[in-house]
Amino acid sequence: MGGRRRTARLRSPLGALALAAAFAGLCALTSNPAGNVPYHIERHLAAKGASSAIGSDSEPISICGHTPPGANSQSYRLEHDLGERLYSSCPPYTSATPVLYLSGHLTFGRTANQLRSLTNAMQLARDEGYQLAIAERGWAMDVLLQFFLTGNGAPAASDDDEKPRWKESVERHLCALVIRSPEELEGREVVAKNPAELFFYMSPAPDEGYLASHLQILRTLFRQCNDGSGLDNYGVRSRDMCSGIDSVFGAAARRGEGGDTIYSAIHLRYMEGKPGLHFLKQRANATGCDPEAALKVTPEYVKSILAPLNMLGHPIVVITDGQKPAVLMRLQRDKVLGPLLRVVPQDSRWIGGDVTLAVGATLFIGNPASTFSSFIARSRIALGIGNNYLFRARDATGEWVTVCSDRDCLLRREVSSDETDEAARLDAIRVAEEIMIDARYKLHEELTKEEWIERKEAITATKKRKKMKRLRERQRQAEAQAEGGAAVGWLAKLFGPTLM
Repeated sequence: MGGRRRTARLRSPLGALALAAAFAGLCALTSNPAGNVPYHIERHLAAKGASSAIGSDSEPISICGHTPPGANSQSYRLEHDLGERLYSSCPPYTSATPVLYLSGHLTFGRTANQLRSLTNAMQLARDEGYQLAIAERGWAMDVLLQFFLTGNGAPAASDDDEKPRWKESVERHLCALVIRSPEELEGREVVAKNPAELFFYMSPAPDEGYLASHLQILRTLFRQCNDGSGLDNYGVRSRDMCSGIDSVFGAAARRGEGGDTIYSAIHLRYMEGKPGLHFLKQRANATGCDPEAALKVTPEYVKSILAPLNMLGHPIVVITDGQKPAVLMRLQRDKVLGPLLRVVPQDSRWIGGDVTLAVGATLFIGNPASTFSSFIARSRIALGIGNNYLFRARDATGEWVTVCSDRDCLLRREVSSDETDEAARLDAIRVAEEIMIDARYKLHEELTKEEWIERKEAITATKKRKKMKRLRERQRQAEAQAEGGAAVGWLAKLFGPTLM
């Protein structure tokens, strides 16, 4: 499962060293709000050709028409400014720059896992000084354009456009190449990583450097949320990321024309029962949180969070995977919480709308074992919102308390890495096996997504038929052995032991 290079070269440590040098002056920067830029960062910025003016691109990000209340805090703006100054412009890539190429349709887990693999790929490119290259049709571009970069207020793209709007956005905002055919990378040093490897990637960058880089990546994405006006890489109209907020509070709330936009969001994630309980216990061992509370989500647990913050007078939006209806019903039956609960209508429910609903909430209650909850919580930190409640446990007096801060448990890499337990390793092996099948059947990027899905379904059906054939053959052999054994037994009884 190691990375594959098509041209052998020694990996240069200059990218990581430059990043380490750039962040060596972080403490000096944060202790000097007047704007004196440390020489380490000044030199890094000069090499990139970026502006050295603090706050040059520090406008708060609006979520569906609303600016997060924490986006104007001093700590947020200093952190925001550092990330923007380091990464607001693209490095001077050349044909000698190694390329990290994301291609193929095979994925590792669900959407939140794919988003993590994608953001980790962006971080890896920064750490190693690679230029990111994304196949026009593949898992990375598909998950990216599902939520971001197809349209945000500009005129809609059309099939007649020489360069689709999404392609221009990917190149400009992510400093990435959009690759239609692998031949375009001929002559370049290409590094290939599969989604499982990217999911488990651990950045070697200094803590401050990793923090500024990761949060800047998330801010870049949320600045370019899809508004439903653009087309994706298959020419299909993208969905509006604000549709979830519209379905619960009405479109007027997006424009600030009434509607209660102070609300809490709860992510109910059952995670297929026993596996979810297993992953949550792992997180509990690493962080000290309760090993069951985030799956059960009792009314008492929710009220212990909302009551001290005076949030029991405001709506509570529930985002759920629908695997455990009893949890939602228990909340609905509660006399205090029931009247406040709002569930996204079934016909308006989709993951992009759910993400924006949760990210834009005043307060978020999530599951620490869920990569979806973690993505939402990290995005809220990046946007200056915070107020995440994932890591809770009872103290010595029986009261529910937060046992691990956002930064310690969501952004500290040794805790937030989602330990590679046996189930995760087996999942990674499955991905590797599928990649081998992918190569065996010659499924390349020239296939459309629909053709690839059709081919994969045909492969799965063939494997099932072969498996059923083997099972029927074993059953036939077992029946024959049983009949043979019965016949021998009857003869023994009839003629006695001498026959044997």
